[in-house]
Formats: sequence, structure tokens, C-alpha cells
Amino acid sequence: MERTRVELLPDVWLTAVRDRERPHSCLRAALVSQLDRENAGMNALLPDVLLRGSAQHPGSEQVQAAFKALGGDVRPLVRKYGEIQTVGIAATALNDPAKLETFAQTFANLLLAPDTRFGQLKKESVEQAIQKAEEREDTDPFAPLIGHLCAFEDFAIPAFGQLPETGPNFYQKLTKHYRSWLATAPVELYYCGAAPAKEVARVLTDAFVTLPREEPEEELELGTDVRMNAIEAEPRILDVSEEGAHWFSAGWRLGDMMEDPDPAVAEGVACVIGYLARLVEPEVRLDLHKGLLMLRCETEPEEAELKLDHMKNILDIVKTGGFSAAALDMGKKSRIAALLEIPEDDALLEDFWLSETLLGLDWAPDEYAAFLEEVSPAEVVKAAAGMELDAVLYN
Repeated sequence: MERTRVELLPDVWLTAVRDRERPHSCLRAALVSQLDRENAGMNALLPDVLLRGSAQHPGSEQVQAAFKALGGDVRPLVRKYGEIQTVGIAATALNDPAKLETFAQTFANLLLAPDTRFGQLKKESVEQAIQKAEEREDTDPFAPLIGHLCAFEDFAIPAFGQLPETGPNFYQKLTKHYRSWLATAPVELYYCGAAPAKEVARVLTDAFVTLPREEPEEELELGTDVRMNAIEAEPRILDVSEEGAHWFSAGWRLGDMMEDPDPAVAEGVACVIGYLARLVEPEVRLDLHKGLLMLRCETEPEEAELKLDHMKNILDIVKTGGFSAAALDMGKKSRIAALLEIPEDDALLEDFWLSETLLGLDWAPDEYAAFLEEVSPAEVVKAAAGMELDAVLYN
């Protein structure tokens, strides 16, 4: 994959990945902000509102039809990476450079020229988005653990935030908020497809030339507060189960390895812990943005405390090098396979590159896999030395 990163407009960056072989090209625009309780919920409403129509294609059915005519589709994006929230839109079209200008203009109009009435976002569009948000359930299986582990940190705020207080004139408040945010937020654009980067940059610059750019009232400081150590000397244990625990979840702080993090080595740590815990069939999540390793597995109520002892023992084994090179290699296999499969999925690849950008990395999935392949047991032991088990949840 040929990768290019260039600033098109003030604080508007393009990551262009050239791939002539994939069936669809992909565009993404994400407004980037610090995750905060006051605005996260309001920000998260916007993609759904914007997809309900543009000046060019009023109405959600016309929007979907426009992208279907290009051989693709369009979807809202609301994510968090550490304590950074990204909100926007992603779309696909047939991977035909000749259609790039039409694709880009149709896409940009959703953000720059939404369907309005008297200059305001349509009240009914906003109300429909609110109704959809009210019906949304948090499907992240690690959310309960994160709420306990990072209770006093912004990382505990869900990607969608909390639904803000609404009223009959809320659509006017949301319109004002969107205009201000659109003018001041850093914007991350992404393209993956057959067109060369220089042509993509030209087309997207033209498509987004009317994007307002203003200096924010306060200097933006985007980032994630990484806590190196556990909050207490012993893991904080919370039991919220009503009839005995059915799930066991544990969260570790990565510790000193986050001072100068090597993502491949951190992945190696996660791989060997996941392999050593394989008998409980765990789900393991590494969050390099926040410096956390989380694990969850099913449990019977009478086994809950045994699971805790098991996890403590596993960390001791990793710290003391009591695992074999074969165990590390076996642990790597599934993660390497997952990395190599990322380019096959438009959404996964787009998400991967945005995460890489926010981490300050420039590794393609196959490069990431190659770096992980080379991680040695000694590197894992050294990196794990400062890890601490911080919180445990039974639910």
C-alpha cells in the first residue's frame, strides 16, 4: 500500500492509501475533539442528523440512493480512541478514479451543506436522531469494566456520551454547536482506492474548499491522560452481580512501557497473557491509547475468586519469564492473522488508519504484523515489568 499524509487546509489532514485492487474506494471525514461529558453526546447526534439529507440530496432516502448509484453506501461514525472522540461520516463507492470527483462532492456536501430550513438543521431530523439515540444500547462488552477501572477518568465516558438535555428549540442549539465545531475542529480525511494521492488531494481540496476555518477560543490540547500505576496497592474489586457472577473482567495498567511505548511489544504482552489464559476462553483487549490491557471471560459464581488468583499468577509468570517462546508464538498467531485480514474490510482499514494517526504511527497492517512477529520473550518480560492489575469486576 502506498501511503501519503498531507495537510489540505489549516488543520485538515488527508491520509491517502492507494490500492488499485480493492473493489470499493472509501472516504472518511472525522471531526476530532477531546472527549468530555458536556459535548460528547451532542457531538454524537450530528452524523445521524447529517445523513438525513444535504442541500444536494434532501432526505435520507435520496442520500442513500446517491451513494448506491456510485456503487457503495454511507454510514455515520462515532468512535473514541483513548480520550479523543472522533465523529463524522464514512462512505464507499466503486473503486473507479473517474468517479472520484462526483464521489467527493456528494460526500463533502453532507458535512458542508446539510439539509436545513431557514438556516437551521431541520427540527424533525434532530428529533429523529434523538429518538434513535434514546433507543441505542451500549454494546461494548468491556464498558462495565471501563466504568469501574477508570471511574474518575474521561476514558469512562462512552463514545456516544450522554444524551444532552433537549427541548423544543434544541435543534437551534445543535445547529449553533455544529457550526462552531465544524469551523474549529481538526478534521481527519481518509481515502483508500485506486486514485493517486496527488489527484485525491486536489479533488478533496476542491470538495472541502468551503469548509470554514477559524481559530478556537481556547487552544486545543488533544490527548489522553495515561495513568502508569494502579490506583490502590491491591486490585479494586467490584461485584455488581445480582445472583452470583457470570462474567469476570480484569484491567491492567501497562505501566512503564507507556513512557516510550513500542506497540508491537505491547501486543506481544497481550498475546502471551491471552495464550496463558486460554483455558478460560478469554476476550482480550489492548488499548494503546490509554495504556490498558483488559480481559473478560465467563465464570461460575463459585469460581470467581479463583479467576482472580489465576490472573495474578499469569501476570507473575509473564513478569518472571516463566513462559516459553512457543507460548508467545502461539499467542501471536491469532493477532497476526487478524492484522493481515484488516485490509479486506473497508471499515476495519479506515478505523485502523485513524487509530494509527492518533498514535503517531505509520505502520500498515502487514508491517504491524511483521513487527509483532519479531517480538522476543525477553522484550515481553522487560515491558511487562511495570504492569499492575488495577481493577476486577464481577457481573
